[in-house]
Amino acid sequence: HWVVTGSEDHTARLWDLKAPNPALAPIILKGHADPIRTVAMSADNRWVATGGWNATARLWDVTTPDPSGSSIVLRGHEDIVHSVAFSNDSRWFVTGSKDKKARLWDLTRIQTATDPVAVFPHEQDITAVAISPDSRWVVAASSSKDALLVDLSAGLPARTKVLRRHLQGITGVAFSSNNRWLATVSMDNTACLWNLAAADPEVEPIVLRGHEGGTDGSIRAVAFSPDNHWLITGGSDQTVRLWNLRLD
Repeated sequence: HWVVTGSEDHTARLWDLKAPNPALAPIILKGHADPIRTVAMSADNRWVATGGWNATARLWDVTTPDPSGSSIVLRGHEDIVHSVAFSNDSRWFVTGSKDKKARLWDLTRIQTATDPVAVFPHEQDITAVAISPDSRWVVAASSSKDALLVDLSAGLPARTKVLRRHLQGITGVAFSSNNRWLATVSMDNTACLWNLAAADPEVEPIVLRGHEGGTDGSIRAVAFSPDNHWLITGGSDQTVRLWNLRLD
């Protein structure tokens, strides 16, 4: 029942949708010294995560009487934290940064140890991160055209694959709810569908074309429908496209 927003005014705001007027009196989360770049909320509604220009991510415990009172500061990145994501089981938290690294944090020990359990380096800045609904896969996409696909099923250290098909930097990622497909979208105006059920997900993906040049030639947003029959993409060509996948 919460909505969280982050702002260039260095604060995040937590809005209670169960309140008579959700627009009144949000909980203001203060702590960042610079603009907030990204926000997320855990599936169990316990944690709000924020990532900012000051190279840190913060975790705010919404279950406490005063969520704005304090936060757990996750340090280690050396540049802007572009993207954050929680696993659906609220076990894992991942951050991606302009410092060319994604960091994986274990939320079961976050109160006592604020060091990441794994660091995944890349050639360029990490632009988007996500965790699959079954908590098996972590994806970290970058401006270098590639995405790192991390398999957590065998524990840590995890197996890592590199997904290469885009011609320009990747701007967004999404997993299907059945854990079968990963979608990546890029500044090259294409979306790629990677089959996670294949023996080797690195094999040639399905490429979706249709978006045009736009102001900077890119697709900026991507999401699956809950039944996985539809993929929606939004681009700088000022169009939104709905793709009828019918892949199953």
